[in-house]
Amino acid sequence: MKMLLKSLAVFVTAAMIITMLPFAVYAAETKSSDVGASSGTSGDCTWTLGDSGELVISGSGRMYNYSLRGPAPWGTDVTSVVIESGITQIGSYAFYDCVDLTSIVVSDTVMNITTNAFYGCVSLASISVDPDNPTFDSRDNCNAIINSGNNTLIRGCETTVIPQSVTSIGSGAFRDSVGLTNITIPEGVTEIGWDVFWGCSEIEEIAIPAAVASIGGGSFRGCSSMTGITVDPDNTVYDSRNDCNAIIQTSTNTLIVGCENTVMPPDVESIYEYAFAGSPGLTEIEFGDSLTEIGFHAFENCTGLSEVTIPNSVTTIGTGAFPAAPV
Repeated sequence: MKMLLKSLAVFVTAAMIITMLPFAVYAAETKSSDVGASSGTSGDCTWTLGDSGELVISGSGRMYNYSLRGPAPWGTDVTSVVIESGITQIGSYAFYDCVDLTSIVVSDTVMNITTNAFYGCVSLASISVDPDNPTFDSRDNCNAIINSGNNTLIRGCETTVIPQSVTSIGSGAFRDSVGLTNITIPEGVTEIGWDVFWGCSEIEEIAIPAAVASIGGGSFRGCSSMTGITVDPDNTVYDSRNDCNAIIQTSTNTLIVGCENTVMPPDVESIYEYAFAGSPGLTEIEFGDSLTEIGFHAFENCTGLSEVTIPNSVTTIGTGAFPAAPV
């Protein structure tokens, strides 16, 4: 069955309405203030913003948690951040969309850093943690924040070199690092969380080591320059069979990550959510007769696709599987 994407888009539009609504995460304690001030308080903390965007947060205790609807009071014109000794928590959305932020220094007392604190920090290039911090570290001058207790990298940037001792990459760790052009995942990594490389638009190739046993959904969503994907042949959970330029879950024959050069093996039975999302260079894709399911948003923002042929074997097409294709 050949289906023009315009027709498919009409089919899924109603189901997409819910997913397109504005989304905000609210922590148990949130606070908003007058954005644009040059000094103020945030929870137990005091902050000052210099004329050139240097933000210094001092005091004793936790920063407030913020949200998309209640942003941090210092605004987004921040170029550097110093978290001084005494601060124990970096709050939710603390530096969200600070597109000019290039460096962050984390003190010895910080014990909690929220996953979304640095979303939208597209220019972040320098990260350091005080060596006396017992909870987090930046071992080997890696330009990242690592949870010392479980060796999970929780925040990286465009200059990060992942240490060999890291065993997990946390959800959203490199999200929006648009200057990241290449990254080597060490052999000891066993887990890649959700949305890890979402929006890393300059990454061209990725190699998955043998030890990786878990890859979260949307991990490579929006990696629009991706052209090469390989999995170590000794990996028992995932594979790149037939040099397909994709990551396939071996036990279920589910393709979980693809790119513009993917050639889908005929034995693939399912395409996972966001598998090809943000691959504008993908101009054609051929599905095998073993395919039964196409996950939601699987081909989101694949603007080079104009039509696809859906095999009779397909019984499920997820919400928004082909949105934002040309119509």
